[in-house]
Amino acid sequence: MVGMKTRSELLKAARSQVPEVTPADLNRQSPKPVILDVRDAKTYERSPVRIPNSHHVTPQSLEATRPDLDIAPDRTLVAYCT
Repeated sequence: MVGMKTRSELLKAARSQVPEVTPADLNRQSPKPVILDVRDAKTYERSPVRIPNSHHVTPQSLEATRPDLDIAPDRTLVAYCT
């Protein structure tokens, strides 16, 4: 499999392009960002972790759900996944 990147290489590339923020970072933002929990349904259901006021949207339904979220243009979207 020549040319295929390892998981580590893919994560490094993603982190160089997509900023990661902490919950404290999010709390300091104004207006508050809209948090989308984009974990698949099984992972979400098994997890004890829920972010208050977040919207659970599976990756498969993200495009169809977007219009229903009614997000103001000045709001930042934050995707949460594990």
